[in-house]
Amino acid sequence: MVAFSHFIFIILIIAYALAYNRYVHQSKAAYYYAGACGYGSLALNFNGGFLAARVSSCFKDGAGYGACFQIWCKNSDLCSKSGTKVMLMDLNTNTDTDFVLSNKAFKDMAKRGKDRDILKLVTTDMDYK
Repeated sequence: MVAFSHFIFIILIIAYALAYNRYVHQSKAAYYYAGACGYGSLALNFNGGFLAARVSSCFKDGAGYGACFQIWCKNSDLCSKSGTKVMLMDLNTNTDTDFVLSNKAFKDMAKRGKDRDILKLVTTDMDYK
């Protein structure tokens, strides 16, 4: 009986972890990113250039540095379903959006051939986890 209860407990922990990872948040993203954390343009090479800045509540005074996010643009005409993955590199001081993405990451959310069109949005509604 003890082994069975341990088994159930482990299954519940795994289910919780999988469900938590699937929780998607809604927000807005903008693009323009010149560097981070004193690295300037050198930071543009980190994580292949797929970078983001995030609002202070999530940047946590630098403790959030290096966190990764999956981001999807919600404009179905321009954006792919796969979105992009970014690494948090800096504090976002833009009060209109939760994220500011590098140009490379912002364009990576676009459908094939739509990368220039997506930049015309400047900001976009998005989901992230």
